[in-house]
Amino acid sequence: MQRSLFNKIMSAICNHDPYFVQKNDVFHVLGLLPEQKIIIALRMENLQIKWMR
Repeated sequence: MQRSLFNKIMSAICNHDPYFVQKNDVFHVLGLLPEQKIIIALRMENLQIKWMR
């Protein structure tokens, strides 16, 4: 996937779902980046599809 396409998808997802936006936790430490969260979600979906076959 081209980086520009990934950035467009990431921007749309972050605007739609606040889960994917980077936030501070209780100790004021930044959590995962939106890129990391989206990549993890895509990998989990890929594993689920492979498992269902």
